[in-house]
Amino acid sequence: MDESTKVVVATKEATPESKTPVVRLGTVTGKPVEIKSKDGKTLYKCQYCGKYVNAEDSIENEAGSYCEHLRENGLDDKALADIRSGKTVDKVPTDDSGKEYVKIAVVHRLCDKHNIPISRLVKAFGGDRGLDPVLHPAFAFVYVGRARYISPWCATTEGLAFLKTLGQSGSPNPEAKTTKPVKSVKPATKVEEALAPTK
Repeated sequence: MDESTKVVVATKEATPESKTPVVRLGTVTGKPVEIKSKDGKTLYKCQYCGKYVNAEDSIENEAGSYCEHLRENGLDDKALADIRSGKTVDKVPTDDSGKEYVKIAVVHRLCDKHNIPISRLVKAFGGDRGLDPVLHPAFAFVYVGRARYISPWCATTEGLAFLKTLGQSGSPNPEAKTTKPVKSVKPATKVEEALAPTK
């Protein structure tokens, strides 16, 4: 039996709910990439982020396609940690008017409420890890703990209108006009205020 098929004792990296044997460890990180579930099914995990991935990605790359893409572009764990550290602040910042930044989760719910594809929000703030260019300066996020925060402008009518215009003309245009006039509103600072019905 070679190392690729050897069953080893479950480590703390194995999912707590499974408490089952690790079948295979990642060749780079040494973290589980293949485990057996309680019902005997084979499950695959990314050796970098620990998320479950499909079998093809795990077998060939021992990682999810996104994490593998990052490594192919020279971004290892240290580089990613450095990038995150550069985006981390100790407390929630405020904009020029003194309004606190809002959680991306708040704008996410607003997008759901106004039928704006979440993919547009993610693209606007530069992707899940913020590695791509932002499409508007207000969407540049910072970490406070584990949460991501963006300018309160993003939760206003203008911010949502910007997201609605993405993809309409093939390329983002912050100056693009929407089909309906946009009212000027004060930036939302609380979840309740952000989710209040629009007038």
